[in-house]
Formats: sequence, structure tokens, C-alpha cells
Amino acid sequence: MTHRTKTTTASHVTLAALLGATLSVAVSVSAPSAAHAANACHSGAWNALGDGEVKYDEGPTGDLKYPATLHGKTVRLYSNRANASARAEANLSAGDVMGIDRSNFTVTGPNADHNWLRTHEVEARGTWDYCEVTAGSNGTYSTPRIDGAHRAVRVCILHNGGRQCTNVWYADNDDDSGDWS
Repeated sequence: MTHRTKTTTASHVTLAALLGATLSVAVSVSAPSAAHAANACHSGAWNALGDGEVKYDEGPTGDLKYPATLHGKTVRLYSNRANASARAEANLSAGDVMGIDRSNFTVTGPNADHNWLRTHEVEARGTWDYCEVTAGSNGTYSTPRIDGAHRAVRVCILHNGGRQCTNVWYADNDDDSGDWS
């Protein structure tokens, strides 16, 4: 885990007047759970048989379904039917950064074809890599296409300095002949 140290100068009028000094305090700030991620794209040009939109609905909470809503933007996750490559797509504002996270461990179950994990389950099992696209202007953007066979993937958007991610990770385990893992 990465630790950053920030030095903050704090002074109290009465104490400073009595001591004639300024106190200095070091505050250790831990990085958020995103420290589990490394910018390492497992990209490729797979597109056999076309993409299918991943849909998942578990109630009214926006972070528990696909398509998802992050920063008020609808995010769609796609998986290729033939090779399990994955990509995300959304209408972004200039300066937005959309990323797709990919687990560094294989997902083998409990289901043979498709699995759904929550972020705490992914964190408990390992780390992840991510690929990003930055919007140069307003418009529709797709993340790089990544190898998603037997890997859990999710989508994040960085907008105005705030990062939001889905809490649902999708893993394609159907072992079609073109899967690469």
C-alpha cells in the first residue's frame, strides 16, 4: 500500500502566544483501495462475432446493475460472444476518464458461464489492472478492448476529480473456442 505524508502547520493563538512557536504535525494519509490497481492494459483487437451488452439488475441501487450510472452518465459494458474480450462505452464530457478494471486472478466459478462479484470479493482475492480512455471533447467513447476471459471486469469514470466505479464485476467463463486467457 502506498503512503503519502503531508505536513500540516497548526497553530493555536493562546498556545503560540505562550510558547512563541508554531507547532508542526505530520499526518499519514493512506491511499484508497484503488491502490490495488496498476495501469497495465491487456488489450487486443478481438472482435469475432460481435459484442453483446452485459446486463445485470439487482434492485434500484445504481452501482449494482449494468447498464450503470456513474456521475450521471450511462455506462454500458460489452463482452465479445466468441472470445470474452470486454470494453465499456459511455457518453463523456471533455476531460472525463473512463477505465475498465480487469482482475489479475482467474475466476473459475461458482457458475460455468457467467459470474458476478462485488468489489470486496475481488479485493479479497487479489489485485487488478486497468485501461483508460480520456475524452478530448464531449462525445461517445469506448475503453480499449481487453482480454476478459476468466477475469472479472468493471467500469469506472473519473469526472471533475471524483472517481466512481461500479460495485459489480462481470466474469465471462463460458470457454468459447476463441477465448484467450
